[in-house]
Amino acid sequence: MPAHAAKGQMITPLRVWSGLFGLLVLTIIVFVLLFQWNWLRGPLARYLSAELGRPVTITGDLKVHPWSWQPWASVSGVTIGNPPWAGRGPMANLPRFTAQIELKPLFFQNKLVLPLVEADHPDVKLLRDALGRENWRQNTGGKPAPLRLPPIRHLIVTGGALRYDDVKRRIHFTGTLSSSEQVMGAGGGVFRLDGRGTYRADPFTLTIRGGPLVNIDPNRPYDFNLRLTSQATRVAADGQFVHPFDFGRLRGRLHVSGPDLDELYALTGVSLPDTPPYNLAAGFGRDDERFAFRGLHGRVGDSDLAGAISVNDETGRPFVDANLVSQRLKLADLEAVIGGGPRHTAGHTVSPKEKIEAARLVAEHRLLPDARLDYPRLRATDARLTYRAVNVIEPKVPIRGLSLKLALDHGLLTIDPLAVRLSQGDLSGKVRLDGRRVPARSAIDLRLANARLENLVQRGSPSPPISGGLYARAALAGPGDSVRAAAGNSNGQLTVVIPSGQ
Repeated sequence: MPAHAAKGQMITPLRVWSGLFGLLVLTIIVFVLLFQWNWLRGPLARYLSAELGRPVTITGDLKVHPWSWQPWASVSGVTIGNPPWAGRGPMANLPRFTAQIELKPLFFQNKLVLPLVEADHPDVKLLRDALGRENWRQNTGGKPAPLRLPPIRHLIVTGGALRYDDVKRRIHFTGTLSSSEQVMGAGGGVFRLDGRGTYRADPFTLTIRGGPLVNIDPNRPYDFNLRLTSQATRVAADGQFVHPFDFGRLRGRLHVSGPDLDELYALTGVSLPDTPPYNLAAGFGRDDERFAFRGLHGRVGDSDLAGAISVNDETGRPFVDANLVSQRLKLADLEAVIGGGPRHTAGHTVSPKEKIEAARLVAEHRLLPDARLDYPRLRATDARLTYRAVNVIEPKVPIRGLSLKLALDHGLLTIDPLAVRLSQGDLSGKVRLDGRRVPARSAIDLRLANARLENLVQRGSPSPPISGGLYARAALAGPGDSVRAAAGNSNGQLTVVIPSGQ
């Protein structure tokens, strides 16, 4: 075979492969030039519907710029529907949404970072129904995890609208949401949420401000402040997200004041007792479903209060652990806890609810309050409380101090031990309220020791009509949904012993 023929046979396969490669490149170029990203709207909407568990539709243009280490995509006309139980109408409308992603951290560190997220006139409607279902979460069972967004370096929201309706807690809120990158003085742009709403038909206003949303460092805290104002309640929080935007990691300072701690249930989801007007401050922190309030100090009624409170909500059932102390406790401030109020409110700091109850007590010539037990609230929270009053202020009762340990477990409330220091003598025992049954059943077992009769009858008289040591025990139990009903229905034993009395 001639040499030039063999050489030709060797070159021919190279030409074939080169031609195929050139054809492939040409095909890719033509495909890229002719490809319409809108062809992916349907598959993308179906994918999002499956991931969110809600119908998603895309009616606008889908634009993608993939040829970069920071590719971006923009989509218009996105509608996210509600789950079937939430009724008709969308949960969210996004006229235009843009997101950008960094590929290097994703490929080399397995970390998602978004250089830019921009939403133009988003309209969001959030709903929690009477059963506690939330339209922004999938009903997968178990306790939902705190919201954690990937680091966002630039967040731009223009003309956002937010509506929140909580049927269970009777909260309704409508607000506007925006953020800006415009330079404002020496700082940067700020995040803003402003709105008005109602809680139990009472109006309130809410404002939230965040720090600059330009060049956010995911490894540095992000500052925010919150102000909530109603007719009487004030909430002010100045805090930080430890890692933007991880809502499971918060810390800061909190100041709350209002007529009754019970009214904070809507904000906390934790059942709190009825109280006189309060003014309290504390440092706060959140670690996933654990909340801590340290350095608590302030006043409840005319009594001071200090200590620490923690809340563990990992199981979806809050557990409150509190250690509190009062240097000076005004005994009348405890009456609100059992649903009452001082019969004569002059000289006392009382809430409107206490004024109404005090007027009723006087009008009906009653000694004990008749406020009914709220079973759902009693059963919604578990608790452990240690409380001590170093000094008790009440001229008409010879109490000098008290301490107690309280436990609440699925509606079963126990106070054991209860210790009351008298001017002379000690009162000790335990109290049990079983709110797991209807009507509730209460039981008390109290013992009085080392008391003196002359200190109880005509105290301060130079010649009291009766004197001597006093020992007593009361063991009573009975059904009742109020203090008055429980006292009226109780049966048991009352023993009084006066050794060497005169």
